[in-house]
Parts: sequence; C-alpha cells; structure tokens
Amino acid sequence: MSGLLGIGGGVFKMPVMTLGMGIPFKVAAATSNFMIGVTAAAGAALLAKLPARRLQVAFAGLLALLGGRMAWVVLGGAR
Repeated sequence: MSGLLGIGGGVFKMPVMTLGMGIPFKVAAATSNFMIGVTAAAGAALLAKLPARRLQVAFAGLLALLGGRMAWVVLGGAR
C-alpha cells in the first residue's frame, strides 16, 4: 500500500516504534529509513514483472476503497 500511495509508512512506523516500543527517536528514524529502502527495492523488482494495466487497476481500486471509506465516515456510517 505504501508504494501505491507514494509514502514510506514512516507516519505509522515512527510513533509505534518511539511511543509504543520505547525505541529512541534516532534509532527509530534510521530503522524507518532502512525499511523504506527494503520496500523500494521489493517494489522495483515487482514493478518490472507486472503489466502497467494491472498496476493502474490496483491503484484505482485502492483509491476507490479509501474514498468510499472516507465518505462512509463523513456521512456518519462509522458511529
């Protein structure tokens, strides 16, 4: 998901590592950067094997899912 959204996931990983696990901030930042590198390497290898159309459909599906969930929450469905 992080590759499709163009984010590394640090927004989620950093608070979990620092607040939840008690890891020092600098260590958590270095770990997060390492994990982003691993994710990027795996994504580059996968990108070469998947057809562009399949990636477009997956991205469109993810956006539709996220948009639908946001609409659900705004319209009061998550009470």
